[in-house]
Amino acid sequence: RALKDDQLKEEEPNKYYFAHNLLINAAHNMGNLERELTYATKALKEAKADTSKEAKTYAPDFLTLIGNSQFSLEHTDEANESYEHAYKMYEKILADAKSFTWFYPAFMLTIDAVNDNVGKDSLLRAKSWLPRMQQSYDKLVKTADIPDYVKDECKAEMEGSMARYYAKAGQLKEADAHYQALLKTDYANTIAGRKTSSVYLRYVERW
Repeated sequence: RALKDDQLKEEEPNKYYFAHNLLINAAHNMGNLERELTYATKALKEAKADTSKEAKTYAPDFLTLIGNSQFSLEHTDEANESYEHAYKMYEKILADAKSFTWFYPAFMLTIDAVNDNVGKDSLLRAKSWLPRMQQSYDKLVKTADIPDYVKDECKAEMEGSMARYYAKAGQLKEADAHYQALLKTDYANTIAGRKTSSVYLRYVERW
């Protein structure tokens, strides 16, 4: 109903596009990938046709969600194209950004790109994202307003992604070093952190 409210789009565009985001994530949480992809594609089309600052901010988010769905549906080439395009869009947006809230989605895109490609055994593609992941992390943690718990989470996500990559690449010493760095974070002790660890442990057959 919110997305049918023209007044909301005109007066509160941030809430309007956030409603799109919630709808897409609701479909994802229900496991309906095709509906998720449909919602995200519609949202991106609207955002591209809108000249508002909010629309430009949300457009790469929607494109990232499209890439997520494409990976899950085994459309890996299209998914990587979506991620590449979204990353370039983020770069333009972040040129003058200062708050961590702007840098966080771009960093998480690089995490998804590494993990999704590693999961599909596309190690060359995953490797190409490693420098961008590091660069995105460095910019994120240098923001003045980033809370310590977010910094800790991002450190854990990056170390977990590196551990997965090196495990799949057969470089087990490097993989374990990154896994040990993950375990030193507070995030490693959360439910989400344990899930991150479990993927790595499965890769190295430490059931």
